[in-house]
Amino acid sequence: MRYRAPTVMVAALAASVLLAACSSSDKPAAVKSPSGGGEASTAPSQQPTPSGSSGASGSSALTGPPPVDPSASPIAQAGRGAIPGLSVAILSLARSSGDTVTMAFRVTNVSKESLAIGPAFIDPAIVNPNTASDAGGVALIDAPHNKKYLVLLDSDKNCICSKQLGSTDVDVGKSTVLFAEFPAPPVATKTVQVTIPHFPTVDGVPISGGAS
Repeated sequence: MRYRAPTVMVAALAASVLLAACSSSDKPAAVKSPSGGGEASTAPSQQPTPSGSSGASGSSALTGPPPVDPSASPIAQAGRGAIPGLSVAILSLARSSGDTVTMAFRVTNVSKESLAIGPAFIDPAIVNPNTASDAGGVALIDAPHNKKYLVLLDSDKNCICSKQLGSTDVDVGKSTVLFAEFPAPPVATKTVQVTIPHFPTVDGVPISGGAS
């Protein structure tokens, strides 16, 4: 069985785009990429990755996945969500060079049939054919500082995240590890919320690495 977004979901996603355009100022300011000296900047739309960031321009393969053991114990659980048969666990959220953080999360098939991930983790607010089946919809929220960090993009405006998920099948009882890269919150920020499309928001996810 392959996951297919129903017509109702498509309509809901379209409505979410309109709502996003009229969002109030009390929502976290979206942070897409560091600007100038590395301080995160706010912007209404995603920006290309800063010069020197990882990610092969135009590549459709995974770019820069972290070295994470798929069987590692998770640091947080999203559990099951609105997509039948899938369960999500966060394996790591680590600071890296270049003022970025990289998240690895495990997607497990808990159903009785093989599943295709498809568009489960896309960002429905971005109209871009390159994001039809990637992990670009994941985000980090630094609630105390009212900041929302979206997945970084490369110079071709492709997300620096797992791609080609439409052809990624997960067998019964098996898992696959996906990743996404974000601008780094301030070093003083030790935990963030993680939002994953169609799954519960995960609070208090610790960020590892960087200055202690």
